[in-house]
Amino acid sequence: MTTFSSLKVPLGHLRRRREKRQGCPLSPYLFILCAEVLGNGIRRDEEIPAIKISGTECKLSQYAHDTTMILDGSELSFSRTLYLLDIFADISKLKVNYEKTEALWRLT
Repeated sequence: MTTFSSLKVPLGHLRRRREKRQGCPLSPYLFILCAEVLGNGIRRDEEIPAIKISGTECKLSQYAHDTTMILDGSELSFSRTLYLLDIFADISKLKVNYEKTEALWRLT
């Protein structure tokens, strides 16, 4: 079971009083925190197998606002990743832009 919360704060303290507008100086930092929570959730999920590159396990790469998932190509890892992205979107209100999403498979 994967959880996306690493903070133990009562929900009453996290109520949003108003939206953060685009251009707010805090917006980039809030986005980075949310992206890091997503990354940690995926890295810790044991149902998504990591691939090994030079002996180092790798599941994703994150840079600025882009997240690249590095999956083993199995249906399980793909469906589990989509499931975690849906949970993350429900919690954070950040959604995957499927118009810009690409998937590549290496045929052997």
